[in-house]
Amino acid sequence: MRPERIRIIVAGGGTGGHLFPGIAVARELMSKGDASILFVGTDRKINVEALRRYGFSFKTIRAEGIKGRGVVGTVRALAMLPLAILQTLAILRDFRPHLILGVGGYVSGPVTLGGWLMGIKTAIQEQNSIPGLTNRILGHIVDRIFISYPESGDYFPGRKAMLTGNPVRKDLLDSVGKVGEVDDLFTVLILGGSQGAHRINEIITAALAGLNDLKERLYFIHQTGEKDEAWVREAYQQAGVKATVSAFINDMGWAYGRASVVVCRAGAGTLAELTAIGKPALLIPYPYAANNHQEVNARCLERAGAARVYLQADLRPDILAGEIKSLYEDHSTLKNMASRSLTLGKSNAAALIAEECLKMIGG
Repeated sequence: MRPERIRIIVAGGGTGGHLFPGIAVARELMSKGDASILFVGTDRKINVEALRRYGFSFKTIRAEGIKGRGVVGTVRALAMLPLAILQTLAILRDFRPHLILGVGGYVSGPVTLGGWLMGIKTAIQEQNSIPGLTNRILGHIVDRIFISYPESGDYFPGRKAMLTGNPVRKDLLDSVGKVGEVDDLFTVLILGGSQGAHRINEIITAALAGLNDLKERLYFIHQTGEKDEAWVREAYQQAGVKATVSAFINDMGWAYGRASVVVCRAGAGTLAELTAIGKPALLIPYPYAANNHQEVNARCLERAGAARVYLQADLRPDILAGEIKSLYEDHSTLKNMASRSLTLGKSNAAALIAEECLKMIGG
């Protein structure tokens, strides 16, 4: 008799930082046997496009975040919670999962809670050093908690927490080693997160004037977000600097493989990718992140010598231009930062989480 197919729900998403770790674990689960994976999240564009690209089935529920929404936003989010749970229960009755893995984002809450109410095995994955509100609450009811930083363990029941690192997609890791730098140029990769970062775009384009004497030896790969793509591309053309500018980068392996240094926010997913492949970085934490978790994340890399951290309020274009020049001229420092970054990476995080999920359900 053929054994029953394993069914797992991955709940969450909304940003690349939540979604792509879930995709990484889901692909590991499918590589280990006959598994059916269903993603449950919101209908945001990044969710829909990424899940279709990777061929995953998905369903959406209506839910909104609570923290930082103000009185009206909080009341509205709480009012929607019963509907979200009812939608979740309908999905669970139809799909009959053996396990639910919450990967962060406000949808993770009602779906994981619904699974707990129905007696389904549940786990969550925390990407940041300081857990968000949803995962802090869920930590009390789930069976397993996968953490990315040792510091996160202080916020959860110790017996449940397992240090795994933050999952990185295997296809990204595999593709990084297949490319080299663009025509031996010093390549600066600019990342603002899945939706871009307007302030980083402004600082980078203003810094180009200070790099005029190096412009024949520099190449930029710049992910802008949709709203800023046109004017940022024009800025590079006006400065006479070679660049590939796009709203979103689908092939991150290509981009990382060519990068000499990365200038970016300090989201947990981005830092996991940087350390898994060993890339030096100039980090500009998002100043409005919940619990200031981006700066906390970034300081972990800074203390290890893998990155330099600049608070957005203090960063001027001339400072950034000077840092890029400094790293261009100091190959030994750049190489040392790269090696220190690699020591922090956990390229097997997705496999560790997938294996533990299967153990939880006896698969």
